[in-house]
Amino acid sequence: MSSASLQDNVVVQFLVGLVVITAMFVGGGGGAVVVGSLGFPYADVVGVFLGSLLVFLAFAGLYARQETGSA
Repeated sequence: MSSASLQDNVVVQFLVGLVVITAMFVGGGGGAVVVGSLGFPYADVVGVFLGSLLVFLAFAGLYARQETGSA
């Protein structure tokens, strides 16, 4: 008997993607504030990139862990 996966339901898949993108916006904003306070050129851009990358990698790790656990 197989357990339900996120890939089985299009609506759930869309909502999870929307939540991840929103979290990346929030994480990018936080990263811009933190790294931007260092004061080097383009610090805000680097902070947005690092913050959103951190959120994405955290989600990717959790998703991979959930997918391997349901197999």
